[in-house]
Amino acid sequence: MNRRSTIRAAMAGAAAAIAAPAVANAASNPDAALIALCDRFVAQERIYLSYFSGGANYIADDDERDAIIEPMQDAQGRLVDAIVQHRATTPAGLMAVARCFAEYCPDKENPADEMYPEQKLATMIARDVRGLA
Repeated sequence: MNRRSTIRAAMAGAAAAIAAPAVANAASNPDAALIALCDRFVAQERIYLSYFSGGANYIADDDERDAIIEPMQDAQGRLVDAIVQHRATTPAGLMAVARCFAEYCPDKENPADEMYPEQKLATMIARDVRGLA
């Protein structure tokens, strides 16, 4: 297991811990639609990643893999567009968005010197929101 997959596994565990209460309260949560979209994004990202080295659906040939994952990337882009149309109004909603960030950018656990200022701030927010769980 390499560093990235170790971080991803740790983040998946953290996301599961965050998601369980969020899912349990989703029906009565004002952010239920946002949480559902975020859950779909996380699930799609995991499927997407499964086509790369170490994944259950690994495809070695780049062209063959690209034929499968490019439509997935397009769908994820549309899903992100839908997510950002919402405004998180509850801790569960904020945590759901932070899970999306963590799943998509597992190597962005902490702000780093080589990041642009907006990347540092976004990373800090996602890290700290996840820490509230």
